Amino acid sequence: MWKCGDTYQYPIPKPEGNPWDVVLEPYLKRDKIQCDAWKDEVQTLLIFAGLFSAVVTAFVIQSYQTLQPNPNDAAFLLLSRIADRLDNVTTSSTSSSTNFKPSASSIRINILWFISLILSLTTVLVGIVALQWIREHQRYTDAIKPKEALAI
Repeated sequence: MWKCGDTYQYPIPKPEGNPWDVVLEPYLKRDKIQCDAWKDEVQTLLIFAGLFSAVVTAFVIQSYQTLQPNPNDAAFLLLSRIADRLDNVTTSSTSSSTNFKPSASSIRINILWFISLILSLTTVLVGIVALQWIREHQRYTDAIKPKEALAI
């Protein structure tokens, strides 16, 4: 039986190489697993946000047309003016130009579409910045000592 002050029956094993490397290695493995999981999540988010932005852009293009006057109405107005001049109509026209004003619901809908597109593109920007941060976080150089790398 071993008593305090006796020599050890089995010597304490000495690690091969730098002991800080032995301590740092499990942390680097765990950090790599966590960063890989973050990368996968962010890349999935980027794919979804890109597809969502493409769909919203199609809706924005269609909805934006409701904010502009119909070009066919302008052509009809010009043709009717030309016809009036050719007929030498001396009566004054009731309105020489029509002021186009989009409906309030059309304006609100377009505002919501544009906000959706802006938020989607902002999500893409944040995702790209997050991927860059993860890449920089995983950059370990040989110039830094294992003791300092563990502290970081």
